[in-house]
Amino acid sequence: MTPEQEQAIAELRAQNVAPKQIARRLGLRPAEVTAVIKAQAEQITADRAAAGELYPIYQILVNKSCLPALLSESKTIESETIDIEVETAIAPTSEMDEDSDEVDKDFDDTDEDFDEADEDFDDIEDSEPGFAVVVVARQAGFNRLEVCTYLVDIWCLGVKDASGPRRMDPILYKDFVDYNYRPFPTGTEEISLELAQAIVFGAVDYAAKLGFQPHRDFEPARSHLGQWSGQPTLTFGRNGKPYYFSGPYDDPNKILKTLRQSVGEGNFHYVVGSGGEW
Repeated sequence: MTPEQEQAIAELRAQNVAPKQIARRLGLRPAEVTAVIKAQAEQITADRAAAGELYPIYQILVNKSCLPALLSESKTIESETIDIEVETAIAPTSEMDEDSDEVDKDFDDTDEDFDEADEDFDDIEDSEPGFAVVVVARQAGFNRLEVCTYLVDIWCLGVKDASGPRRMDPILYKDFVDYNYRPFPTGTEEISLELAQAIVFGAVDYAAKLGFQPHRDFEPARSHLGQWSGQPTLTFGRNGKPYYFSGPYDDPNKILKTLRQSVGEGNFHYVVGSGGEW
């Protein structure tokens, strides 16, 4: 294949022309065109890695139920309680891989964090929009994605869990997304990188003022979001105050003690276990 043909393939691909159409236009076999496209994508990926650049965004999602509370400066949340029992909101590797025969064999999903369900994702209720599950997928080469997931308590604790970066192909990614958002029947919303940064980093900053640090698994996934400008600014807490809703793996006494020290008794609300609101 000549350099001129390779350049023509790159230009046509940049115009979103399908490989088979490129092959017909240039009088080449589809397999030849696909091989060149893959090689060019790998070179771009290598160049980005060498320069310390992040991969381009493929897709960013969040559960719709969290957005009204975040985007409204003053909102009284009234909702019926709907009990939704979930095993996890992060798909474990073993279950996902069994359902997909199309996984890119170049990837070995050996991240132990995905071998078991993440505990803090248990018992999320979609009726209470105090949780945001943010999925950030970047294009990491030909038919390859790099994905991080963030579980964010937007009312109090900030980032309760995070995972990734994990690599997968687009087919596995679709199943992965479906698995992640099973607890949220209202569905997902595709959002900008800036809004995803504001949700995650904004919640981290809010929680820090209350005396809470992000989950230890947040650090490996932090850089996947890039640098946040500080905008847009979002509304955290509930009705102007921290609102702690206990999870099955929290230490409620420790958390409540921290809130009493940081904001003072009477300046926050909480629900512990199956008890009522205080």
